[in-house]
Amino acid sequence: MHRAGGSIGTQKAAELISQAKRSVGDVTALAEAKRDLERLIEEYERIVEMLEKMQKQSLAILNEIPMASQLRSILQRF
Repeated sequence: MHRAGGSIGTQKAAELISQAKRSVGDVTALAEAKRDLERLIEEYERIVEMLEKMQKQSLAILNEIPMASQLRSILQRF
């Protein structure tokens, strides 16, 4: 195998260093993006749980109100 020398070798080395810097950054950015996505999914799931709990609480309160079912049937038409 023959090593590149002179200006061609220097150019090749500079090109390899440049590509290595980008590839390391790409790996780091990908790992960070995965962590962000995991965090967003966890937050979404937490919000969905909160909304489900609020919906159950709202229905429980509505069931205590006289004629609430009739009012809900009227509102569902809109």
